[in-house]
Amino acid sequence: MFKIVLTTLALTVLTGANAQDNDLGALPAAILPPAGYVPKEKLYAVGTQNYVCSAGAATPWTLVTPKATLYKEEAHTTEVAKHFFTTPDATGAKVIWEDVNGSGSHVRAAPNATSPSPDGPQNVPWVILKATESTGELFGNIGYVLRIHTLGGVAPNATECTAAKNGTEVDVDYTALYVFYTNKGATNTPETPATTSQPVEATKTPVPTGPLSDATRSTVTMAMSVVLSAVGSAIFWL
Repeated sequence: MFKIVLTTLALTVLTGANAQDNDLGALPAAILPPAGYVPKEKLYAVGTQNYVCSAGAATPWTLVTPKATLYKEEAHTTEVAKHFFTTPDATGAKVIWEDVNGSGSHVRAAPNATSPSPDGPQNVPWVILKATESTGELFGNIGYVLRIHTLGGVAPNATECTAAKNGTEVDVDYTALYVFYTNKGATNTPETPATTSQPVEATKTPVPTGPLSDATRSTVTMAMSVVLSAVGSAIFWL
């Protein structure tokens, strides 16, 4: 009985930990997306933050690019995207996430604000990035991207960037959760093709020709009498 209780307790603790890992948890106010934005995708990244040594510089280690693979599941089973830097656009945005299926779906963004990792300074900060472009099925209609739950990725100590290592690149392992936010009011509504109204032909009532029969002549005479009587009444009441 005692062993069963311990096993149950252990399972409860593990289940709670996994649920916590799979949830976004509490987010710092500094990196909250604006109201109206909701998560569209949550992707789990495994890769490196790549730094180059600039000996004697105020900031000896410069981040030149991340190189990460993004997965659909926390277990890193299904690869869906790559993460890296590219040539900056007109706004200076150079951070890219691009799907791996060749469709060209991607999102480009620039950092908007950061917050220290709550798990300690040995982890790269949490970041919110504002998208400048987004296309395709996977990354279409993305407005903001969060990098949270980071582990590792911090640049080496400044003292390690010596003259002998000037220009040397060091790749530091990291993992993170990237959350891609879309405006819940943004939808790709396909255009409805205009319909061309076709003219409707009036139904043509055949006009009888030829001499009228006695029965038809009698009917027409009675109808004319009714019409004339109605017209006379209408004139009277005017």
